[in-house]
Amino acid sequence: MRGATLIELLIAMLLAGIAVTGALTGLAQAQRIRGEAERLARMHERAQYVFGTLEPELQMAGYFGSDRAPQLSGDMASTTGGATSCGIDAVLPLQPPVRVMEGNWSLPCPAQGQGAKPGSDALILHRASTRIAAVADGALQLVSSATPPEPRDLFVRIYYIARAADGDAHTPALRVKSLTAVAGKPAFVDTEVMPGVDDLQVELLPDAAAPRSVRVRLRIQADAAEVRAGETPPMLALDRRFNLRNAGS
Repeated sequence: MRGATLIELLIAMLLAGIAVTGALTGLAQAQRIRGEAERLARMHERAQYVFGTLEPELQMAGYFGSDRAPQLSGDMASTTGGATSCGIDAVLPLQPPVRVMEGNWSLPCPAQGQGAKPGSDALILHRASTRIAAVADGALQLVSSATPPEPRDLFVRIYYIARAADGDAHTPALRVKSLTAVAGKPAFVDTEVMPGVDDLQVELLPDAAAPRSVRVRLRIQADAAEVRAGETPPMLALDRRFNLRNAGS
C-alpha cells in the first residue's frame, strides 16, 4: 500500500476544514434561532402578564357596591395634596369609570421612569373596594345611600408607558399610579408593572360615552441587554378585547 501524497493530505485537510466550518456555522445559526425564539417567548409572556393584570381591573371598573351613584366622603378640596396630586379630574367624577388619555401625559403629577412616552395612551380606572371599609381608615372613601351607609375605599388606577424601566434607561415600561393610603392619608403611589412594554393603545367600544368593552393594543420590546449594538430592538404587537362587567351595565 502506498502512502498518501501531500496533495491528498491537503485535500483531506481542506475537506475536513469545510466540514468543521459548516458544522460551526450550523451550530451558530441554531443557537441564534434558539435565542430569537426564547426572546420572542419572553415577549409573549410579558404581553400575557400585562393582559392578565388589566383584565380584572377592567372587569371591576365601575363597581361601586350596591349604589351606582355613591358620594365621596368629605370635601375633596380639603383632602391632602397626595390625593389630588394628579388633579381632581383624575379622581372625580366617578363616571365614566373607564377613561382614556390619548397620546400625551396631561396630568399635573409627574410620570416616573424619565416621563411618559409620547404617543402612548394612559388608561384611568375607577372602582370601590369589594369590602365595606372602616370609616376614615386613611383611604379616600365612598359612601352609599343605603341604610346604614356602606363606606368603601375608592380605588383609582392610572396605567401609562414610561420611557425607562427601573434599572434600565434604554427599555420602556408599563407603570401604574394607584390611589391608596400612605401614613394614614390618601395618596398616589407609582410602581412599575412590566418592563419592555413600548406602547399602549386603548379603544373604548362602541364609544367612549357608553363603553361596553375595551380593546387593548400592546407593543412589546425586547430588553436593551438582549439586543446587539446597532440592532433595532425587536417588537411584538398584540391586542385583546375585554368586556366591561360593571362599567357597561
